[in-house]
Amino acid sequence: MNKKIKKELINTLRLIDDKCSEYKDIKGMEGFITKLAEIRANICLRQAGDELYEEWLVAVCSDIRRYEHQYKYEAGLLSPEETAAVKQFRDFMLGPCDLPEWVK
Repeated sequence: MNKKIKKELINTLRLIDDKCSEYKDIKGMEGFITKLAEIRANICLRQAGDELYEEWLVAVCSDIRRYEHQYKYEAGLLSPEETAAVKQFRDFMLGPCDLPEWVK
């Protein structure tokens, strides 16, 4: 394993540990802790098979932050402004399609 991959691996595992300790006692974030355990298991399997890549580990860190935001929204832990913004975005994305019939 080269130094860049090892550095990203350490950063990713540290991020997982930090998030687990931050949310372990917070009600509504149990799903996030479970997701982090699944991500850690996936990393360990890839490490055992020598299939770790720096870009993949960077993407995993990005996914962790996205999952954190999603689970915080579901648990009601976001600020009112952030909650309104997420709700507005979800309503827009899941709302009716306003494209002309010939495009659909």
